Amino acid sequence: MYSQIPFNYFLTYRFSLEEDAYVSIKLYNALGKSVLSITNNTYYEKGLHKITWNSQDNNNAIPAGFYILTLEVDRKIVKKEKIIKNFSSY
Repeated sequence: MYSQIPFNYFLTYRFSLEEDAYVSIKLYNALGKSVLSITNNTYYEKGLHKITWNSQDNNNAIPAGFYILTLEVDRKIVKKEKIIKNFSSY
Protein backbone atom coordinates (compact mmCIF):
# COMPACT_ATOMS: atom_id res chain seq x y z
CA MET A 1 0.00 0.00 0.00
CA TYR A 2 1.30 3.42 -0.93
CA SER A 3 0.95 6.45 1.24
CA GLN A 4 0.24 9.73 -0.53
CA ILE A 5 2.47 12.75 -0.11
CA PRO A 6 1.18 15.97 -1.73
CA PHE A 7 3.58 18.83 -2.46
CA ASN A 8 3.89 22.02 -4.51
CA TYR A 9 7.36 23.55 -4.66
CA PHE A 10 9.34 21.59 -2.10
CA LEU A 11 9.16 17.99 -0.96
CA THR A 12 10.56 17.16 2.45
CA TYR A 13 11.18 13.45 2.88
CA ARG A 14 12.21 11.84 6.17
CA PHE A 15 13.67 8.38 6.62
CA SER A 16 15.38 6.39 9.32
CA LEU A 17 18.27 3.94 9.05
CA GLU A 18 19.00 1.20 11.56
CA GLU A 19 22.64 1.11 10.45
CA ASP A 20 25.00 3.02 8.16
CA ALA A 21 24.05 2.49 4.51
CA TYR A 22 24.11 3.79 0.96
CA VAL A 23 20.78 5.39 0.05
CA SER A 24 19.11 6.26 -3.23
CA ILE A 25 15.85 8.17 -3.47
CA LYS A 26 14.38 7.95 -6.95
CA LEU A 27 11.31 9.32 -8.67
CA TYR A 28 9.28 7.49 -11.33
CA ASN A 29 6.30 8.68 -13.35
CA ALA A 30 2.92 6.95 -13.31
CA LEU A 31 4.07 4.62 -16.12
CA GLY A 32 7.11 3.47 -14.14
CA LYS A 33 9.67 5.41 -16.18
CA SER A 34 12.55 6.87 -14.19
CA VAL A 35 12.27 10.65 -13.90
CA LEU A 36 15.28 11.45 -11.71
CA SER A 37 17.38 10.48 -8.73
CA ILE A 38 17.08 12.84 -5.77
CA THR A 39 20.02 11.06 -4.13
CA ASN A 40 22.05 8.35 -5.79
CA ASN A 41 23.89 5.79 -3.68
CA THR A 42 24.83 8.41 -1.06
CA TYR A 43 26.36 7.28 2.23
CA TYR A 44 24.31 8.02 5.39
CA GLU A 45 25.02 7.12 8.98
CA LYS A 46 22.36 5.33 11.04
CA GLY A 47 19.62 7.51 12.48
CA LEU A 48 16.98 9.95 11.26
CA HIS A 49 17.48 11.93 8.06
CA LYS A 50 15.58 14.64 6.20
CA ILE A 51 15.95 15.52 2.51
CA THR A 52 14.36 18.60 0.95
CA TRP A 53 13.97 18.62 -2.82
CA ASN A 54 12.89 21.66 -4.87
CA SER A 55 10.79 19.64 -7.38
CA GLN A 56 13.17 20.47 -10.20
CA ASP A 57 15.28 18.42 -12.56
CA ASN A 58 18.22 20.35 -14.04
CA ASN A 59 16.59 23.68 -13.05
CA ASN A 60 13.30 22.74 -14.75
CA ALA A 61 10.21 22.16 -12.63
CA ILE A 62 8.70 18.72 -13.07
CA PRO A 63 5.08 18.85 -14.24
CA ALA A 64 2.13 18.37 -11.92
CA GLY A 65 0.97 14.77 -11.60
CA PHE A 66 1.38 11.47 -9.83
CA TYR A 67 4.81 10.02 -9.16
CA ILE A 68 6.27 7.07 -7.29
CA LEU A 69 9.14 7.80 -4.92
CA THR A 70 11.35 4.87 -3.92
CA LEU A 71 13.75 4.62 -1.01
CA GLU A 72 16.59 2.21 -1.76
CA VAL A 73 18.95 1.13 1.01
CA ASP A 74 22.07 -0.70 -0.10
CA ARG A 75 20.48 -1.09 -3.56
CA LYS A 76 17.27 -2.73 -2.26
CA ILE A 77 13.93 -0.95 -2.47
CA VAL A 78 12.62 -0.74 1.08
CA LYS A 79 9.78 1.75 0.62
CA LYS A 80 7.56 3.12 -2.14
CA GLU A 81 5.42 6.23 -1.78
CA LYS A 82 2.93 7.82 -4.14
CA ILE A 83 3.57 11.54 -4.31
CA ILE A 84 1.35 14.13 -5.93
CA LYS A 85 2.87 17.24 -7.46
CA ASN A 86 0.07 19.80 -7.34
CA PHE A 87 -0.42 22.29 -10.10
CA SER A 88 1.68 25.37 -9.53
CA SER A 89 3.26 28.04 -11.62
CA TYR A 90 6.92 28.93 -11.29
